[in-house]
Amino acid sequence: MKKVINFTKDKINQLPTPQKRTEYYDATEDKLCLQITPKGCKTFYLIKKIDGKVIRLKIGRYPDMAIDKARGKARELKAQIEQGI
Repeated sequence: MKKVINFTKDKINQLPTPQKRTEYYDATEDKLCLQITPKGCKTFYLIKKIDGKVIRLKIGRYPDMAIDKARGKARELKAQIEQGI
């Protein structure tokens, strides 16, 4: 089951370090995902299905990449995908 939360600094910082890779999806920006590894590394991805294949595009690491910047980059990448780029 997909875990959906509204990405805020407080919520992301409070997420537990998982036993295995875990993904959370943003309630605000569709297809934006935060993956957390067992070592505590948090990375934003855009996960989108293109021509029947699931594509994972790395956006950046949290907290180096701010949440609003990750949302903007996700929108930009989705627009490029729609244009066939």
